[in-house]
Amino acid sequence: SALRFSERYLGDKRVDAVLANTVDELYAMHDYPRTIDAARRLLARPTQEAGTLRRKVWIVLGHAHFESGNYVAAEQAYQTALGLIPGDDAQRPDLVKHLAAAIYKQGEQHRAAGDLKGAIALFLQIEQVAPAPSIWVAAKYDAAAGLIELQDWNGAAAVLEDLRKRKLGDAQLQ
Repeated sequence: SALRFSERYLGDKRVDAVLANTVDELYAMHDYPRTIDAARRLLARPTQEAGTLRRKVWIVLGHAHFESGNYVAAEQAYQTALGLIPGDDAQRPDLVKHLAAAIYKQGEQHRAAGDLKGAIALFLQIEQVAPAPSIWVAAKYDAAAGLIELQDWNGAAAVLEDLRKRKLGDAQLQ
């Protein structure tokens, strides 16, 4: 009924709030296709409520795409949400972790499809979007393993040497 309301009364000032609530409810019910549809409807509206509401919807959209296995769309939604969040916002670190997970899952998909070079590129990309070592270390190890599988000994050595240097650097900082 909320979706019908939003279609029938496009100009009503309550439509944004109704759609946002619908997005939350559909996501809570694990109805990801309809969550995505409702989120897209809301984001397509020329809304006056551009701040918190849109940011929240982009995050839920990212989660719905992630749960649906569409990791490319999840990455795009998380990137958009991050662009709407101030640098000091408390949500930012968690959102960066979700973004890194979406990229990592894309790497896994590429690896499963036999595209090791694509997987390696994605695994190495994670460090650029998620600078916290707790997030990218495993991805770098997976990249090194892929390089070893491809018999790219120099590439694997460079990745592993970088990890070794960083581990020593972290140990010296403690």
